[in-house]
Amino acid sequence: MNTGFDFAVIRRELDHETPDDDGVSRVWLGTVFGVTPSGKVYAPFACSNVAGDCPVCHGSGTRFPRTGQRTRDRATTRQKQLARKNIERGMTLSRRQQMQRAHTTSDVTCHVCRGYGSISAARDERFYEALEAGLDSIGAYLDTHEDSLFAAVYKETEESNAV
Repeated sequence: MNTGFDFAVIRRELDHETPDDDGVSRVWLGTVFGVTPSGKVYAPFACSNVAGDCPVCHGSGTRFPRTGQRTRDRATTRQKQLARKNIERGMTLSRRQQMQRAHTTSDVTCHVCRGYGSISAARDERFYEALEAGLDSIGAYLDTHEDSLFAAVYKETEESNAV
């Protein structure tokens, strides 16, 4: 997923920032409302703004299985057998395809919302994964404060070395 950030520019800005008292340099990326795909804040006590907006599962997080229970049970068993064989002999492309087919047959999780029941939450989760991976590639991490997102890096100073 494209986050819309140029991580090389963020790294240059982090290098020019002076660290605070804790030795952390931060660059403001924006607010959750302006940066994330949904522009929503998720709280465990309030989820009515995102619940049930998945067009496939309508908020349940699961899809209607197209196969019977017996077929899904066999696929689950086959998936476990393939996993054991893959560990023993190393994974080949055909075994990976067989394992993927078995997993797809046995899994009833909604593939659109990844089981969240909300397509907005799934998009935001993919966005945060991509953002954290991008920041990790430049040696930074994601720091949040209230509704703001920051790229942050810890810089050791001479004072912290002396302590």
